[in-house]
Amino acid sequence: MKFEDVFCNALASNAFRVDGGRDLFMEMVEPSTRQTWMTIAPISLAEAKAFHPEGPFVKTGIGYASMDAAAFNKSPDKDEPLLMTSGGREFINVARPEGTDQALTPGQPMRVMVSKAHVLGFKPGRKIAYLSMPEGLFIEVVGTTEKDADRVFPEGAEYKTMTLDAPLVVTLPTPTTTFFWFDLTADGAVADRSFQGPVNLPQ
Repeated sequence: MKFEDVFCNALASNAFRVDGGRDLFMEMVEPSTRQTWMTIAPISLAEAKAFHPEGPFVKTGIGYASMDAAAFNKSPDKDEPLLMTSGGREFINVARPEGTDQALTPGQPMRVMVSKAHVLGFKPGRKIAYLSMPEGLFIEVVGTTEKDADRVFPEGAEYKTMTLDAPLVVTLPTPTTTFFWFDLTADGAVADRSFQGPVNLPQ
């Protein structure tokens, strides 16, 4: 089957598909509820730097998507995806963090439990990266493999790659265990890399 057919068949009837693929996206959060909102379309670094959200939202960061296609079956605590406009841009309510463990040593990722209904699509022929851990497999969601060789991974994690022979569609669990590496700049946080799961992958 074609990638588009496989991906669309995996989505809920009212799912919202995000524009773009392996592009840059920006997020903001409502501090009182921790609800996180993401741009529904790619954004440039210059546009993200110049963006000022309307209160009470706070811009939290930007990052490059690892997948070729993405959608959200619903928003946290809702039965369907929730959209809004802020600062002249459209956003979708994508996640609500449930708990955070700070990185134990410099370079290690932050571990965050996140409530979300995220569907990822990866095209055949490409190489994907994932972590094999005692609690399961965690697929790349943010960033590229460029700096993975020098990255400090969680204890017990084995870094692996595979080349896909067929389209791969992954529905992340709810809640999702996420591992995030951040680069902090004068303009805010850049989500440098993230692996999330646990998920089932072809072997």
